[in-house]
Amino acid sequence: SEILTRLNLHSRSYAVMTMHRAVNVDDEIRLKQLLKFVDNVEVEKIIFPVHPRTKRILSKIEIPKKIITIEPIGDIDMVKLTKESLLVLTDSGGLQKEAFWLSVPCITLREETEWLETVELGWNVLYKDYKGIESFAKKTAYPFGDGRAGKRIAQVISDM
Repeated sequence: SEILTRLNLHSRSYAVMTMHRAVNVDDEIRLKQLLKFVDNVEVEKIIFPVHPRTKRILSKIEIPKKIITIEPIGDIDMVKLTKESLLVLTDSGGLQKEAFWLSVPCITLREETEWLETVELGWNVLYKDYKGIESFAKKTAYPFGDGRAGKRIAQVISDM
């Protein structure tokens, strides 16, 4: 991916944001509240690939200057953009988990998350609980063991 070069970005110098859920983007008041929250997060630049659903309402409101909107991007560019970011802000369940696996702190722009382990392990926080970028505990990105389960299973089968 050449996304960082195309956007003139350096690793860990920006955040990446996505928002597409109806609860967040179909209500102008809610979207303005979330953008106000995002504007107060301690990053200088937020790259925002804008979902078509979100684009319709964004054209009607003022966007904070630190938010740089771009057209939607493909998976490879999104993974690269996420991996090299300082922080992820999203209402996407998938991107929360991807940020976790890529060891990038995430602020979930929702009232709840289905990925409780990402919160318990300190890599993810609901926006209403956010206390600052230094508050991420970042304990581990491996909640399901040490990655050697397959080898152990093969050994048990071999020993039988």
